[in-house]
Amino acid sequence: MAASSGRSLVSDYWGGYVAILARPGGGLAIFRDPSGLLPVYYRADGAGVTASSDAADLGRRGGVDYPAVARFLANGGAPSRETCLEGVQVLLPGECLIITSGSRRLESWWSPWDWTQVPNKRFEVAAGKLRAVALDCIESWASCFDSILIGVSGGLDSSIVAGAASRHAAALHCLTMIEDDAIGDERRYASILAKAIGVPLLGSPL
Repeated sequence: MAASSGRSLVSDYWGGYVAILARPGGGLAIFRDPSGLLPVYYRADGAGVTASSDAADLGRRGGVDYPAVARFLANGGAPSRETCLEGVQVLLPGECLIITSGSRRLESWWSPWDWTQVPNKRFEVAAGKLRAVALDCIESWASCFDSILIGVSGGLDSSIVAGAASRHAAALHCLTMIEDDAIGDERRYASILAKAIGVPLLGSPL
């Protein structure tokens, strides 16, 4: 890790973590893992930088950034380094904030495009490898907990996660959120999933 100035984290470690590394020439590097499970917010005050996992801790020094609120609403929640608090930014998953004396910069240490090259062009082989990786990741996470609650819609993503987790979770429950109109009520699809993997389905109104 020291020889690569921390970049080996991208290829050697996966999971929810934030790494704070001392730079060989001085300064610090703050790296947020590609999964983005742990948040990293930061505020630059002059030559210093304050980082926290809680945006509210940093936001108390300023007010609401109303133009950022408008952009957030217009962009439909698209990823952004902006927060809706003045002077507070967020470190995106896979990004590293390099802090040196009197300067700071962002580096992208991870990109999904680095993992899109499939050496074997046969569809069946590629599909099998993708399935194995997905099962390995989900089952590894599921094995860490005695009880798991998964939000499901009956769509592809939540069905894959729930199906794989049901193989190892000691107690698995599925939850679907329900709106008043028919478009927002996915219980019909979620119940098919819950029945297929043999777990209870809970419903909760939005």
